[in-house]
Amino acid sequence: MTARGNGRRWLTHWLSALLVVFLLLTALPSAALSGLRPPPGNWLALHMSAGWVLLVVTVFRIAALCAGDARSAFVPGGTRAVVKVALLITLTVILAAGPFVYRPSPLQGPTVLFGLIEAPAWLVSHTLHLQLLGWHRYAPIVLAALLTLHIVLAFVRPAPESRLPFSWLWRMRREGPP
Repeated sequence: MTARGNGRRWLTHWLSALLVVFLLLTALPSAALSGLRPPPGNWLALHMSAGWVLLVVTVFRIAALCAGDARSAFVPGGTRAVVKVALLITLTVILAAGPFVYRPSPLQGPTVLFGLIEAPAWLVSHTLHLQLLGWHRYAPIVLAALLTLHIVLAFVRPAPESRLPFSWLWRMRREGPP
C-alpha cells in the first residue's frame, strides 16, 4: 500500500465518519435532543444531501475494497475485519433505503438537494415503503452499536510493536489503520 493509497483510505474513512455523525444528528427523533438538529425548514434537505454524499463515498470505498486497494486492511482478519465489513453493509442498507423512504411534504413542498435539485419521490408499494422505512429507522441502531465496537477496537493495541492506540494516525504503516 502506497502512502497515497493509505492517505485516500484515511480521508474516505474520516469523511464517512463525519457524515455518519452529521446524519445521525439530523435524524434525531428525541425532542430533548432536537436542539442539536438544524432549523426545521432545512434539516431534511441537509440530511438527504449528506446521505447522497455518503452514498458516493461508500460506493467508492466498496469499489476500492473490491479492487484490492484497501484489501491490506482486511488481511489480518478477526474481529476488526468483521466489524469493518458489517459497518459497510449496514451503512449500505441504510443509504439504499433512504431515497425510497422520502415523500415530499404537502404543506412545505419538495425537498431541494444541495440547494439545486428537487428530490424525487421514488414510488413503491405501500407495503414496501413501510418495510424500507423500518430498515431506515432501526438499522441506525445497529450502525451505532457497530460504531461503538469499532471505536473500542481502535483503542486496543493491534500489535505488540504499537506503542499507543491510534498510533496509525501519526505513523503511515504499510497495513494502514487497525
